[in-house]
Amino acid sequence: MCPCASTNIKGSYILQTFLLTVLIGGMGGWGYFTLFPGHYFQGYPALPVFFFLLGAGMVNVEEWCRKTMPQKQAMMYLLIRMSRTLLSLVFLLVCCIAMREEALKFTLTFAVYYIIYLAYDTWFFGVRGNKKFEHIKQNK
Repeated sequence: MCPCASTNIKGSYILQTFLLTVLIGGMGGWGYFTLFPGHYFQGYPALPVFFFLLGAGMVNVEEWCRKTMPQKQAMMYLLIRMSRTLLSLVFLLVCCIAMREEALKFTLTFAVYYIIYLAYDTWFFGVRGNKKFEHIKQNK
C-alpha cells in the first residue's frame, strides 16, 4: 500500500464531508429560511459546523489509530463511534438548555443531521473496508 494512501483517504473524507455539509447545510438553511420561515431557528448554523468538525476529528483520530495501533483498528473505530455519539448527546443537551424555546426544532433537525452523517460515514468507511478486504483476499 502506498504511504500516501492514508492521506488520500483522509483528504477524500474531509473534502466529501465538506461538500455534504455545504449541500445539506445550504439546502436546509434555505428551506427553513425561505419555505418555512416559522421553523427556522437561530441555532441552525451550528449544526453543519458541529457535524463537519466532528467528522474531521473522527477521521484524524482514526488515521492516528491506523498508524500507531493497526491491530486494534476495529476496536478503536467502535470506540471512536461511541465517543462521537456521546459528544453528540452532550452537544444536543447543551444546545437544548441554551435554546429552550427552540429545543424541539433543534432536536428534530439534529436527529435528521445525525442520521444523514451516520449513513454517510457508514458508507464511506464501509466501502474503504471492503476495498481493503478485497486487497487482502487477492494477495492470498
